[in-house]
Amino acid sequence: MSAAKLERLMNLVAALLHTRVPLSAATLQDRVGGYPDDPIAFHRQFSRDKEDLREMGVPITIEPVPFSTPVVEGYRIDPDEYYLGDPDLDVDEIAALHLATRLIAVDPGAGRTSLFKLGGIPGHLDADAVPWASVPADENLGVLFEACHRPSVAEFTYRETPRRLAPQALGFQNGHWYVTGWDLGADEVRIYRLDRIAGKVELGASLTDPPVERIDIGEMQPWRIGGDETVTVTLRVDPVAVPTVTAQVGPERVVEVAEDASAVVRLEVTSVDGFRSWLLGFGEAVEVVEPAAVRDGIVAWLDDIIEGAP
Repeated sequence: MSAAKLERLMNLVAALLHTRVPLSAATLQDRVGGYPDDPIAFHRQFSRDKEDLREMGVPITIEPVPFSTPVVEGYRIDPDEYYLGDPDLDVDEIAALHLATRLIAVDPGAGRTSLFKLGGIPGHLDADAVPWASVPADENLGVLFEACHRPSVAEFTYRETPRRLAPQALGFQNGHWYVTGWDLGADEVRIYRLDRIAGKVELGASLTDPPVERIDIGEMQPWRIGGDETVTVTLRVDPVAVPTVTAQVGPERVVEVAEDASAVVRLEVTSVDGFRSWLLGFGEAVEVVEPAAVRDGIVAWLDDIIEGAP
């Protein structure tokens, strides 16, 4: 980032943060230095700056400018959302938090910036230590966190399908980031893997009455961790695996028990990958009966593994 752009962004943040009323784009063009006079060029650059700040986690809100006729969109930053509240940590707690950010790195430098706000990095810890593990960042984490916090609608494309989600929580599981929330189109709780979202998530309208049904990512069954189209899968379970399968899927999904104590189970699957991983843990004790497409896909996947084995 050039020094000129950095200075412009800092001036823009200062203007939006220290105003009691929303400021129009025209007002910001006058107050913030570095913008071109040409209206088209200004709006193009101003739009890029807003997008860059939102990616950094700066909560820019859009509100009507008071007494404007016709109504003009204005912009401001709510200090309560921008500034980090004081959690009243003592020295040992700050040291423990610093150690955690050094051992598990989410994004280079992110932990250090937050710790400066909390009171600085304790000098007796090695600031250049190499983390033991690294959690990958995602370009959409910031806007989805903002959507959870407001709350507001998150709009994105997933598997070539437009989605409108009321996000409730973000989580990291099995090496991937997930967002869970109420899918306004499907009218049910859904979970989506962030690295399968096409492009950038757009922040939509605020939710004055967000859906109340919630589910934590840690509680989601593997076959439901995903945003694929729902497919009903029928399984035949050998007697030896029936108790374990029933405990994991719930007794309501057991649709038939045979005389030999084997069972037929039906699952609503929204993640074929997650379902496949769960299924393989049972070996030959659980068999996919239908649909043929899911059964054939698993067989083909196993064939590829066998062919690629040394």
